[in-house]
Amino acid sequence: MRLFLVFALLLFQNQPQTPHHHKEAVTPKNVESQPVQVSPISKPVGIGNEKTPASQAENGNAYDPRTDCLYRWYLRFTIIGVVGGFIGIGVLIWQAILTRESIVAANKSANALMNAEQAVLKIISIEIVSFQDNWFTYRLANIGKTAATLYATHGSFQVGDSKLNPPDPSIYTAKVGLRPEFIIESDFSDNAGYTFTEKHEKLAPEQVADVQSGKQFLWACGFFSYRDNFGRPFTQRYCYLWGKDYRLKPAGPWEYRRLI
Repeated sequence: MRLFLVFALLLFQNQPQTPHHHKEAVTPKNVESQPVQVSPISKPVGIGNEKTPASQAENGNAYDPRTDCLYRWYLRFTIIGVVGGFIGIGVLIWQAILTRESIVAANKSANALMNAEQAVLKIISIEIVSFQDNWFTYRLANIGKTAATLYATHGSFQVGDSKLNPPDPSIYTAKVGLRPEFIIESDFSDNAGYTFTEKHEKLAPEQVADVQSGKQFLWACGFFSYRDNFGRPFTQRYCYLWGKDYRLKPAGPWEYRRLI
């Protein structure tokens, strides 16, 4: 069996191969050979003016937003949205200004109403009981439209060398005079008001003598504090000078007689 296989392999290897017939170009004898003319290449290989089908397909599929209707509408709505946003911001600013003006106007109206209805306490009379004893009384009346709640009073005599200014204005900033709250109703009658007394340490004998001789001047200074029905606090200062007619009259700078 093995010998048969070896013989078969040798037989196949020794088979003659079929020769390949090549056709040779025969040049006619009557045709003279001419030199080959080579034309110069003006452009690089692969570059030409003619478009290939592939390049034409790519150019045909290129995206041009100028011809896209949806894109053009998107740009239009974007521009409209930006303009609308600026308009909205302007409207918000305008509304904020109007709101602030309305609040200011409402506050002014409320203050005007409260001022028209506020309580006003006023000294309608002041008398010396004894200036040697630093003792005087005054009568308070409410000439406003609503009740007043009196919660502080303080006053005292002062002896000074000037008849233009009291010697000690610190009395107006003293943290004293608190008292039990007392309600004074509005009253325009002849008997309106309540009497309050200020009595403190007696004056020195030499001060009494100087006042009587005219060398020095006697002042009655002080304040009273109250609240109106709206809870707003007020402090009325007062300043009086004792004159030759033995009466106390309003005097001194306006700062010592104003309502704060």
